[in-house]
Amino acid sequence: MQRGRKSTETLSSVVSLVPGQPPPPPPPELTPEQSITWRAIVGQMAADFFTHGASPLLVVLCRHVSISRTVAGMLAAIEPLSLTDDKTLDRFETLTKMHEREGRAISSLMTRLRLTPHSRYAARGAHTAAQSVSMPRPWETD
Repeated sequence: MQRGRKSTETLSSVVSLVPGQPPPPPPPELTPEQSITWRAIVGQMAADFFTHGASPLLVVLCRHVSISRTVAGMLAAIEPLSLTDDKTLDRFETLTKMHEREGRAISSLMTRLRLTPHSRYAARGAHTAAQSVSMPRPWETD
């Protein structure tokens, strides 16, 4: 870690947002569906959470989420009774593998961007956060 004043290069790599200003808009290369995902992710974080360096990862995450939704829709369209046909079964298996691969990519990108609870807490901090949540036990509710 560098001591003293920060260089111009370091300061320019941070998204400079004025408090109260809206989060950064989605890049133009995203589709409308991907832009919605971008806004949902960026909107739930602090305004200064994402740096310019994180932008490419966030773009890729939005694309993977879109692909995952498309594949999930294709899987849902397959009738369970038609899985006796070899061609349909092969298609189902291919789509299932694609969906799993997209899920792993999404998980990895979300962890790298520190969007998951697991990536934001050390083990001790996670335990403390879990203990601070007060929820009734199942047998105590009516």
